[in-house]
Amino acid sequence: MKIFTCAPRPFKGAEAFFKRDTGLICRGFQSLGHTSKSILLGPKRMDDLEDDLGDVMRADLSSLTDVLWWKSLDIDACIFCSWGKPEYQEMVDSILAAGIQLIQITDTQGILSPYSGWSDYMSIEDSHYYAYPVWKRRLRQFIRVTYGITLGGLLRDRPRVKMLSTGHYFTAATPAAKKRFERLANHYVKGLNKDHFQCVAFPISLHGICVRQSDKVDKVVAVGRWDDKQKRQQLLMTTVQMTMKIRLGTVFEIYGFITQELKEWHKQLQRGDMERVRLIGVVPHEVVMNGLKTARTLLCPSAYEGCCNASAEALTVGCSVVAVDSPAMSALKWHASLRSGTLSRTSSGQDMADALCEELVLWDAGKRSACDIAKTWQPMFNSEKIAEAYVSLIERK
Repeated sequence: MKIFTCAPRPFKGAEAFFKRDTGLICRGFQSLGHTSKSILLGPKRMDDLEDDLGDVMRADLSSLTDVLWWKSLDIDACIFCSWGKPEYQEMVDSILAAGIQLIQITDTQGILSPYSGWSDYMSIEDSHYYAYPVWKRRLRQFIRVTYGITLGGLLRDRPRVKMLSTGHYFTAATPAAKKRFERLANHYVKGLNKDHFQCVAFPISLHGICVRQSDKVDKVVAVGRWDDKQKRQQLLMTTVQMTMKIRLGTVFEIYGFITQELKEWHKQLQRGDMERVRLIGVVPHEVVMNGLKTARTLLCPSAYEGCCNASAEALTVGCSVVAVDSPAMSALKWHASLRSGTLSRTSSGQDMADALCEELVLWDAGKRSACDIAKTWQPMFNSEKIAEAYVSLIERK
């Protein structure tokens, strides 16, 4: 078959693009023997990859909304990364009008409205603005929920639901996200095909991964843009410091942008503790993966995440995950299932440290297996398996 992917944004089309998201899905189709290219918005770039494995096809807005342009591609199906956004409605309508099978995809959490799930919606509002005073967070929740069930339903939800309902399938990256999209659509649309919403994970590059239990040492890794409030560097510092008091042999590696606050915190640690915490910073992706291969656990102190590539990558190299149990972190809740991690009851430093220590004790006792974790999750994030899932959906129609 001829199956193209499309991400209607001006992403770079270099080799790195084909190691994740729609680029890697494209690779998956090619590995199965299908003809596939990735369509990206904007003019051709000098670094666009053009070879037999993965051509980048550039298109402008007028082309992406032109039925005749889509027909000229002569393709069987399009995997369209829309994130469920109504701004792409004209594009998906044009794809369908051209007689092409359409599968919309997203890597988001699916919490778009109170009708996606009341408690989830309240929680996500709280998580996004956790640094605000409590009274301000509660006021925001009241205003947002009131708007969501009145004007929001007319001005925001209905265009979203129309978008979500367009095409042959809409796939979410996690089980929880699928349920939320389904719940929102069914609130407004009666008689929607019960199979319309599917769960298909976003792929992770697995090239050259070899997992051995003997490679694992008593190490915890954290990865993030630590200057971003979402990643909660203060909670990271508190959790690490509290854990070190209990786990005298555990070492920590911190990857990503190292802020001045992290540097100052590191300086004030006692000499022995300072040596156990390595501020590695921004390094090539393969260096991060090598760090995860020898680590037992990935610590994720974030307030909220989408499908969370970092934890997915950790699982594929046999590294368990620790995060807070929250609707805003539903991907991590999924990733911690199947004997692959531990969740903290709350976002307090004490509870996070307790969860991390609990997880490391399981490793000590031989109740965590790097090989079993990798064997469980690699097929779920394998680009060929994910491409097979899309081919199966296409062949149903």
